[in-house]
Amino acid sequence: SSTNSPVITVTEPSIAFTKTVNFVSPLDAGDTVTYTLGYTNLSGANISTAFDVVITDTLPISITLNSGSILSSTVGTVGTIAQTIVGGNLTFTVSSVAPGASVIITYTAVVSNTVTQSDVLSNTAGSTWTSTSAVTTTERTGTGGINDYFTSTTKSVTINPVNPVITKNTPSPLTYAVGDLITYTIPVTLVEGTTRNLIVT
Repeated sequence: SSTNSPVITVTEPSIAFTKTVNFVSPLDAGDTVTYTLGYTNLSGANISTAFDVVITDTLPISITLNSGSILSSTVGTVGTIAQTIVGGNLTFTVSSVAPGASVIITYTAVVSNTVTQSDVLSNTAGSTWTSTSAVTTTERTGTGGINDYFTSTTKSVTINPVNPVITKNTPSPLTYAVGDLITYTIPVTLVEGTTRNLIVT
């Protein structure tokens, strides 16, 4: 007799998920921040297509999305892309990303006037995906446990930590009679944004 032992290869998506943030330093209120999200399904013999990809990003309260600034581009074979924007909550759905393919999403946002010096503004982008195009009870998802098709990355920006600059101008003229009123000018230079509990003595 003889036996037949077939070799079965299990394939899975292999995802690299990145987030970058760019801005002109020092950063303060009114400045623009550029975020870039990258979702890549790596290539290889045992790597399969990622399906039902969901990419999310939630902006910090003190950063406001520039309406109309969202741009998406693709490399390789990528399915349809849709986006849902609710306030600072960004959600992108991608029907499929083949091995070796990528989705790149870029958008800009503005720092609000509510920030204070040295504030650290952090936000986390995340992604989930599935192993099959059809919804089944046996497919791998990103719900947790063995369904580990999820990933996330966090980036932070720090508001200009410069302290207020206080100077005192020399009065003019420099000669006064007894009883004259002398006026001093004290300029205070603040970073853009909100400065709290400022006391000048």
